[in-house]
Amino acid sequence: MNTLTALAAIGGFLFGYDTGVISGAMIPITRQFHLTDSQEEVIVSSTVLSAFLSSLVGGTMNKKYGRRFTILCASLVFTVGALQMGLAWSYASLVVGRIVVGVGIGLASL
Repeated sequence: MNTLTALAAIGGFLFGYDTGVISGAMIPITRQFHLTDSQEEVIVSSTVLSAFLSSLVGGTMNKKYGRRFTILCASLVFTVGALQMGLAWSYASLVVGRIVVGVGIGLASL
């Protein structure tokens, strides 16, 4: 139960942390991947959009499978997304990682 409580608390923290970190990280990311302004916007907003959309599914998951299962799924999804972003080799792979992280945040935020 302590692990589940910690995972739930971290889920809420991650949304704010991710929003704050991406603003500072965009400068080196832009240099590394030679991004246009539109690509920067997609990287920043893809997480917020996917979090919103997955939060619509999260309520149904909570009701059908329970809060514990949903939090564990959110933690797993977030971990996969974080690994994807850390190992990103291109603009597209970075956006995929940001979307996956957004899904994890959306599921955990209910």
